[in-house]
Amino acid sequence: MDEKINSVPEATEEVSSNNVTVADVFVDNQDDEVECVAAAKAVECATPAVEAAQCEEPAVECEESVCEAATEAEPAVVPGASVEEIKQLLELIAPHLAAVRNQIVHYKEKDVNITKANKIMQDYREGFEEKMFKSVAMELISLRESCRKTVREFGMRQLSLDEYKKYLGFLVYDYEDLLVNLNIVIDGDKVIYNKRDISEAPVSKITLAEIEEQTYPELPEITDYTFEGIANYLASVESYYDSLLKDNAVRDRAIGTYIDHAALYEQGVYQVMLYPVISRIARFYDKLSADVKECVENLTEDNAGELYCGCMTRTANALEGMLNECGVLIDEYVSDSYELRKHRLLKTVPTDDPALNGRIVKRYCDLYTMGNEVIYQMKVDVYKATT
Repeated sequence: MDEKINSVPEATEEVSSNNVTVADVFVDNQDDEVECVAAAKAVECATPAVEAAQCEEPAVECEESVCEAATEAEPAVVPGASVEEIKQLLELIAPHLAAVRNQIVHYKEKDVNITKANKIMQDYREGFEEKMFKSVAMELISLRESCRKTVREFGMRQLSLDEYKKYLGFLVYDYEDLLVNLNIVIDGDKVIYNKRDISEAPVSKITLAEIEEQTYPELPEITDYTFEGIANYLASVESYYDSLLKDNAVRDRAIGTYIDHAALYEQGVYQVMLYPVISRIARFYDKLSADVKECVENLTEDNAGELYCGCMTRTANALEGMLNECGVLIDEYVSDSYELRKHRLLKTVPTDDPALNGRIVKRYCDLYTMGNEVIYQMKVDVYKATT
């Protein structure tokens, strides 16, 4: 029993204000079970150091209930602070950390705006105007080549007056199909394109936002280690991060303005460049209808072919002018030799002359390009040497 008592280093220290040492209590009553309980209670009143020593190496083998009472005291996680105080500190810190996290998440939303703006700018870099006109151009090209084919193949078979009239009527129907495919509706004096009256008021202006100059404060320091001081420190850290992220919010507003400006530019491109072409396409319908009507009324056995081909040629020329307004270049020749990028091979023509291998035999249509892009290849027949 004495060995167990001596194993406690702090056993000789005074206990609280009763001036009774742990050693005295246990030495005087080491054989008395009742006094053992009193000794344990005295230990409970001792300093934290003595209490810790008792928990590590119990001085007395006593009843189980006494030992349990001695170990009920909560361990000190941080020197000088109880578990309850630590919990209070964590509860104090948690909402501030959550607030900082929410600030960062909120300001990270700028990535969405940046991605959106980048996509719009990428469209412009890749030729926004060309993309805008391409669908219109393809419809015009199809009808133009149909008119040219009719003129080119004229005379291959004899047509009656009724057939001339029928095919001229088909030309008007084809143009009506073109208007439908392009979502163009003629409503009296109005031209509706994609369900929008293209004669609306001109585009308004947007003032671009200026990005403010930002200054950054120094990270605050903690000087008051009370709970109130820690709370104030955390609040100041929260404000510090808010000031660091403030410039992101400013840039978000600027990016938003640039997105609006890009959309406005897009609308302006439509009004300044596309809408005039759409309007011209729509107005040509009346002119074509009048031309066809006049040809049909004046058809005779002697002039039928001339009037028929003349109407087709005038239509093809008008479509060519519309294509030029769309930024389409038309090449009737290209080259004498076959080029994979520019030519579409319809058939090969055998030849015994190796010098003619790869040379163009016949051209069926023109080549159409927009910028550096070939949007409609020239259809050709090509010589192929047999030896």
